Amino acid sequence: MEQRSPIPDAPVSAQPISDSAARLDSWKEIAAYLARSERTVRRWEENEKLPVHRLQHEKRGSVYAYRHELDAWREDRKTVVEPETTPDESRPDEIATSKPARTRWPVLAGAAVMAVLATLLFQLKLNPNERARPTAHPAIDPEAYQAYLKGHYLWSVSGEPGLKKSREYFEQAIWKEPGYAPAWSGLAQTYNRLASWGVLPSQDARPRARAAAEKALELDNSLTEPLLALADVKMNYEWDWAGTERLCKQAIKLDPKSGEAHGLYGVYLAEVGRTQEAVAETRKAYQLEPLSDVYADNVVWKLYLARRYREAEEWHRQSGCASSLAATTFWHLFICKRATTSRLSLSCGKV
Repeated sequence: MEQRSPIPDAPVSAQPISDSAARLDSWKEIAAYLARSERTVRRWEENEKLPVHRLQHEKRGSVYAYRHELDAWREDRKTVVEPETTPDESRPDEIATSKPARTRWPVLAGAAVMAVLATLLFQLKLNPNERARPTAHPAIDPEAYQAYLKGHYLWSVSGEPGLKKSREYFEQAIWKEPGYAPAWSGLAQTYNRLASWGVLPSQDARPRARAAAEKALELDNSLTEPLLALADVKMNYEWDWAGTERLCKQAIKLDPKSGEAHGLYGVYLAEVGRTQEAVAETRKAYQLEPLSDVYADNVVWKLYLARRYREAEEWHRQSGCASSLAATTFWHLFICKRATTSRLSLSCGKV
């Protein structure tokens, strides 16, 4: 696992990128915009005519690129993009082709099962109005859509291996269909979670998440997920509290039935000390997605932060939360209960 970089003491270095900015002023920004590593984009510039410009100074040069030129290069480029993984980290299709033909069927069967599960999970997460709404991408490449579904499924399952694979699937979907906004949104959310889990340093993952979310909104501003991805970046990397609340409210206004939007807004409210409001928002998230253990656990935690210990304990028992977060919260509740009992006993002269 990559080592997580220390969190800065102040958000001075985290300057937000303007939505209207057309110029990228470093290899890092170019790589983040293309959702690839700096080494990969340098290789593309050298071998595949990636439109990167240079400015020469007395001691060293600097590079810059324009977003519209990168988009045009990507549209015109029809060749298959080389994977970023090393030979030791081969992708499933590479493993399958290196084996005899008779051993390929388990891989193909596994991929088919994953695609079916991803489709079912995606449909279950949609409310009836969303299911009836026609798609904004009727001509989407089927392979790109399947890659997106697999990425979304693995992102929802979470865990470090799943998140890394989820990122690969979203990248596959983007390179097959660069104009598919949900794939960009999924990539943004994946980078945020990779940073939260400590798999990637925040200084590397968060700007990539921001660039991918901005690209998704540029393609389709009716989506709530990229708004929430940007809110995540502002809250956990830029420390822009006003911007976080604005984006969360914008997402809720766009889709009032989004449990994810209410859940993230509840996290923000707890962070800024508005714990009673945090409880209300987290309960809304759970009501919208009552099968989610994450939202059930978060209700317990927000009640604990609001010092509503008895309600938290009762909610824990009724909901049957069994995750590590719920267990940790319940242990805190036990300590608080013991401390309260001891103080009452002392005041009554029983000890």
